[in-house]
Amino acid sequence: IEVAAPASSQRRPEEALKTSVSEKAAQIAGPLSQRKVIKAYIPQFPDWAKDQGILEASVSIRFYVSRDGSVTRDMRVERSSGYGPMDRLAMETLKKWLFAPSDSGLDKEWGVITFKFILE
Repeated sequence: IEVAAPASSQRRPEEALKTSVSEKAAQIAGPLSQRKVIKAYIPQFPDWAKDQGILEASVSIRFYVSRDGSVTRDMRVERSSGYGPMDRLAMETLKKWLFAPSDSGLDKEWGVITFKFILE
């Protein structure tokens, strides 16, 4: 997994996925679970959620990846975190992911990713 470095020391809305936290922070089910991830990002726990006393939440999103490895725009929430802004943050972050190109012959493959937001 290639880790994208922040352009500056300012706080970023997501952090690059580190291999050690991949199982804890995000899990993929479905055919895409077998495809190599080139770039992955994990959304940061939102400040507004901390302020509301939320300690943990998770959201599952059905998404599709094209043959070239980019995440397509057609995604939907399969299981909401219960917080619309958190669900949207997860989808915006997922759009930045990049998978290895596929030679499966399919135009796109699907998966369901679950992001776990845990206040640490």
